Amino acid sequence: MVDKDGFETLAKEVYVKALAEDAYPVSPSAGRLFYIITYLIVKSRGKVNVVEVGTGYGFSTLWFAKAIADSGCRGCVYTFEISEERAKVAIGFIRRAGLGKYVKVVVGDVRDYISKLGIDEVDILFIDAKKEEYLEYLNAVRPYLRDGALIIAHNVIAPKPHELSDYLKTILEGSWVTVITQVDYGGLGITLYKSERTNNVVG
Repeated sequence: MVDKDGFETLAKEVYVKALAEDAYPVSPSAGRLFYIITYLIVKSRGKVNVVEVGTGYGFSTLWFAKAIADSGCRGCVYTFEISEERAKVAIGFIRRAGLGKYVKVVVGDVRDYISKLGIDEVDILFIDAKKEEYLEYLNAVRPYLRDGALIIAHNVIAPKPHELSDYLKTILEGSWVTVITQVDYGGLGITLYKSERTNNVVG
């Protein structure tokens, strides 16, 4: 596995590549936020499962995987990409970072493959794919979300938040807790997932 400086250099290379190919990844600050969130969760639980919808060229994937590796705990990033070309490039970057053992790249739609991977529960769901399908992605993964899981969605502020209207209504009007933060141009929606069983408990 590359050291901290080597990782930062590689992450910058991936970021520049993604921008050049109009893949529009999250910002470097958002990547570091993903690292912090993942590290805290995996250290507190001893393991973590991350599901990423939309690998792109692997920028966010690297930050999630790096946090797992640095924690010394168990975990995996299951990342879904419908473009075989992008997936191949992402796999190359992941291998260069020495993080292959922490990542499973699935070429295909999460709606078709999530049930075939043997995942028991998901701690973090990150969505950054077709905006108008965000709610469908959430619904596909929802049966696997543990109580207290985090759902993170990119581009909830820009460029076309109306394409996410059904998704935003779901996360904002229910009993879940959501914060919208503009850590980059597109913005992130970070939601604390509460299971229906928890929601029905009266204190």
